[in-house]
Amino acid sequence: MKFVKSAYLALAAVAALGFSACQDDVDAPGLVAPEASWKPNTTILDLKTRYWDDATNYIDTVALTDAGEHVIISGRVISSDASGNIYKSLVIQDETAALSLSINANSLYANYRIGQEVVIDVTDMYIGKYNGLQQLGFPEFYTQGNAWEATFMPLQFFKVHSQLNGLPEPSKVDTLAISYADISSATPDVLRRYQSQLVRFNGATFEGAGTLQFTDGVKITSNRTLLLADGNSIVVRTSGYSNFWSDLLPKGEGDVVGILSYYGTSGWQLLLRSRNDLLNFEGTSSGAIGSEDNPYTVDHVIEMEANDRTGSGWVSGIIAGAVAPGVTAVTSDSDIEWTSDVSMPNTLVIAPEAGITDYKACLVIELPQDSRLREYGNLLDHPENYGKEIKVKGSFGKVLSTWGITGNKGTSAEFRIEGVNVPGGDDNTPGGGDDPITNGDGSEASPYSTAQVISLGNPGTVSWVEGYIVGWIDGQVIASGAKFEVPATVASNLLLAASPSETDVTKCVPVQLVGGSAVRTALNLMDNPGNLGKRVKLQGELVAYFGKTGVKQTAAYAWIEGGDDNKPGGGDDNKPGTDPVQPGQTGTQEAPIDVTAAMALNNSGASAWVKGYVVGWVAGSAQTDARFGAPADRAGNILIAASPSETDPAKCMAVELPSKSAVRTALNLLDNPGVLGKEVVLNASLRSYLGFRGLTSPKAYELK
Repeated sequence: MKFVKSAYLALAAVAALGFSACQDDVDAPGLVAPEASWKPNTTILDLKTRYWDDATNYIDTVALTDAGEHVIISGRVISSDASGNIYKSLVIQDETAALSLSINANSLYANYRIGQEVVIDVTDMYIGKYNGLQQLGFPEFYTQGNAWEATFMPLQFFKVHSQLNGLPEPSKVDTLAISYADISSATPDVLRRYQSQLVRFNGATFEGAGTLQFTDGVKITSNRTLLLADGNSIVVRTSGYSNFWSDLLPKGEGDVVGILSYYGTSGWQLLLRSRNDLLNFEGTSSGAIGSEDNPYTVDHVIEMEANDRTGSGWVSGIIAGAVAPGVTAVTSDSDIEWTSDVSMPNTLVIAPEAGITDYKACLVIELPQDSRLREYGNLLDHPENYGKEIKVKGSFGKVLSTWGITGNKGTSAEFRIEGVNVPGGDDNTPGGGDDPITNGDGSEASPYSTAQVISLGNPGTVSWVEGYIVGWIDGQVIASGAKFEVPATVASNLLLAASPSETDVTKCVPVQLVGGSAVRTALNLMDNPGNLGKRVKLQGELVAYFGKTGVKQTAAYAWIEGGDDNKPGGGDDNKPGTDPVQPGQTGTQEAPIDVTAAMALNNSGASAWVKGYVVGWVAGSAQTDARFGAPADRAGNILIAASPSETDPAKCMAVELPSKSAVRTALNLLDNPGVLGKEVVLNASLRSYLGFRGLTSPKAYELK
């Protein structure tokens, strides 16, 4: 036995140090990023090679270098015990190899998150093997094998020998895509290189998929066989204390990520960090990874993006803030407003857990203008959303030069926010997003479904059709010109479908919007991008349009009850839309609509010039917070009304004054109390704001 017998003296010294060890829990949110004072001088592979022994169990003490210096290594954390599947172990990785650290502590992930760099002075620490796995640990005599081995070191002993350096950066964690051929020889060189690495096996299947659980029962650790693409297999070992022990093994072919461990005569085995280390499999009892019921985590998405892996699906996180005004590329924590009191409504930042203020550990989501996601999710209007769980559906890719989620159109079918009821977003809302559109007879009371229209051919009848507005057509060919995003660049058509998230053009019905009609004015996605995903019924002629059965010469429309009450001519009255704008009011700069007409349009999402008198401001986020007078105590909004003496909040519109904009500089009542009572004309979007019918994202103004 080569280890120094002062091990137990070292343990006593640690006990005496108590909690005075440096850098204890420095990764707490809100603290300055830790900076290690020690500098690495040895790689993990060099350390493992220098102290390698072919024995199954042994222990040794790390001595000074030949030059008399301390031996210092560094690596980033690649393990997590959050799911309960990895037990009292921390695994770090540098560019040469990975190393397991056996530590007598649970919940290590709380202070050592994936991507956290740890610098370790391993001098006088203990390195050895536990049943074939080389690791840092503490000496213990294995009586049955008549040998010393490396097992759990005290947590304080580890802390004395380690320092954190910076905040976690999951993007710098390397996942090795390997095949069994890479590890089949199991020579000392291979063992040192691959033991404890974070690896990925692509194109794998589980033996017993869909019938076996991950373990044989709660608190029972079990092995399952993973069949690899090259015809070999490897053991996936799962703890009965994990939070996914009872899940069925996923069906189909997929990719598996995990810590490559090693155990005695059994050889290689794979340890999953969490259920989310299983990628691209078919659904299981808890839903396929990326489904609404089993969403990706923020950490997992960052890992995929960092390793240039494409992906899409549902992602779950905690709302942590928004991107600061004027930021075009997020490159530091100061580019994020980590608060509920944000300046802009166009982004959200989501974190893996509450309290995180590290932009590199978070995802940015852009909130499409006039979308349901912006309307119900943004923190400017809804500060109460701060700290809530959010699920969003999209693709994984850079947003503002940092980790993000793209491709979310902001429809009610593409997001869920804890405690927020979005009309049209769930089965519990009449006429909502998931309510099926039933077949009808083509009458106003019982419209055809889009599926019926597609199957009818071109009967030439004038009928009513019901569906969700999902897109528009650019050009003359529907197959190549179908667009499922906003804003549109044409106002002459739209696409209807049975689901608000439909993107298969073969399941859509093209609808003509006749020039100069009230139907085009109200429905087109160029002027009304907020209509995307909304439910409507239309009356028109069922004839060929864009080469397939469509609806032409549309003469009337009605928004569907429960889809959204706040739409022109729609909501609960379920009657064809009428234009509330009076003759002579075109919504242009020369002929703006007045506040009364703008309020009657019920947050349609359209852009228009609106005139009114500045009568007050809003101190909170509801009509009860209306204040009539000046000066204000904030600069972010004003109230306008049809009369300069109006004091009834129900007759007022709230106007957003974006931070650092010319509109805020000129009109806010904090800096300009003399604006009170003056007439103003604004070019803005008609949408809900601070609990009022409102004007948001103003582009220009005139102060009379």
